[in-house]
Amino acid sequence: MFRWNQILSGENKLSSASLILIVTLALSNLLGWVRLHFLAQKIPTDILDTYVAAFRLPDLVFNLIVLGAISSAFIPIFSDYLAKKKEQEAWHIAQCILTLLVIVLFLLIVPLYFLIPYATPFLVPYFDPQKTQTVADLSRIFLLSPLIFGLSYVVGGILNSFNRFFAYSLAPLFYNLAIITGTILFADRFSVYGVAWAVVVGALLHLSIQLVPAVKLGLRLRPLVDVTHHAVKKIGLLMIPRILGMAANQIMLIVFTALASVSAGANFIFDSMNNIQTMPTVIFGTSFATAVFPLLSRHAALERKDLFQSDITTMARWVIFLLLPASLGMILLRAQIVRLVLGSGHFGWDETIRAATTLGFFAISLVFSGLIPLLARAFYAMKDTMTPMLLSSISAAVGIGVGYVLIQLGFFDVASSLALAFSIGAILNAVLLYVAMDRRLGGSLNGSLISYTGRVVLATLVMGLAVQGMKYWVGSIFDIDRVVYLALQTVAAGVTGLVVYWGVATLLRIPEASHFPKVLWKKYATLQS
Repeated sequence: MFRWNQILSGENKLSSASLILIVTLALSNLLGWVRLHFLAQKIPTDILDTYVAAFRLPDLVFNLIVLGAISSAFIPIFSDYLAKKKEQEAWHIAQCILTLLVIVLFLLIVPLYFLIPYATPFLVPYFDPQKTQTVADLSRIFLLSPLIFGLSYVVGGILNSFNRFFAYSLAPLFYNLAIITGTILFADRFSVYGVAWAVVVGALLHLSIQLVPAVKLGLRLRPLVDVTHHAVKKIGLLMIPRILGMAANQIMLIVFTALASVSAGANFIFDSMNNIQTMPTVIFGTSFATAVFPLLSRHAALERKDLFQSDITTMARWVIFLLLPASLGMILLRAQIVRLVLGSGHFGWDETIRAATTLGFFAISLVFSGLIPLLARAFYAMKDTMTPMLLSSISAAVGIGVGYVLIQLGFFDVASSLALAFSIGAILNAVLLYVAMDRRLGGSLNGSLISYTGRVVLATLVMGLAVQGMKYWVGSIFDIDRVVYLALQTVAAGVTGLVVYWGVATLLRIPEASHFPKVLWKKYATLQS
């Protein structure tokens, strides 16, 4: 029996956490779209290729060390100690991890700073010497980000463990606002270099907004090294498979960057369309996974397998219910979205066509991309980082192979080929994670989710017909070459699709269709009282 009332009502903190994360992540991702708009308006697309490529090596350090430590190892251990009422020892562990993280990042960043000029030609082999030098210069600036974000993500992990999500969810808003401001004020004069320093300022704001509530909870920013502590050792061991799994995904993106360097604008188009398609997956996938992760960690620590399975199923149903229609809607409105977000300044019609195809291929895997963080965190809550690592590595290898073959075949533009390869890898990763988790839980996931998905698919198909009908009707009346009417077409088709989907889902008695409005109303009533 699903725990609808307990999880989705206002009676526990998971509901509040999910709603806070949904709202703030939606705002953050909308700001991300605004950021892309001004970047495309202010800087030529081929120059933006250098900006995108320059993130790859700093992101490699960040994803391997920081995300590998926080998402898979630190939060489960820290939450475990909190659940067992060992708060003082939990803070001891947090101080050790912060100190060790800073030391490790310094040991990696300093030599990488000197190696970047030699590594960049391999990262972007088809760039001319001037663009290659720009990538190297920007990469050196971006090396500050892993250090700042390293501290910020540990602090965010602490807030998550205490179910304090407000400051955590505000941090990306400040990050995006800093980059938008920097682009508007400095891109005309300093091009991508002005934006690069705005990224560093945004990272500092990302840390600052979370640091105050963490200190109030009990965090002390004092250096502490205790590598002999059992929990610190355990975090280190849990990190190793996660780092290998993250390495596979990062290697895939690095290879994609190298392959895309053969075509001007391909790196920016691939990266910007990836950012656009991640909005629904972050809002309705990552937010749910982030909110439920401390709870799953507690269930695993207390060996409550029934609650563990129930919460995974509940969140998986919500991801499917929200992301399946989002996927079809994005495919049907891909050209409108691209034109509204990027269709100005230096981003011309040819780039718009390439980007729309790329976005369509990304949108194929929205549901699967939304399930990956939930299923991966379920394994992390069990303190199993090996299984997600192996499955991620397999999926990344398949993605790289498919991407190379598609580019050689030449059926699609380079960016579109890589987006399709990315989606195939994401679908494979989600399916493998699902099958592995279902087996771990004794086959208790399959029956309910498969029958449930069939009803959601039916509602989504009806929604698709409504979206197409409204899209063509508005287009036949108004001149959609004008931005205002293009926006009208997009909003009208989107709202019509949403209303039809919710109506059909209600008729099919899909529980989420009635639960979500009740949750929103209850939260609204609470705020008014």
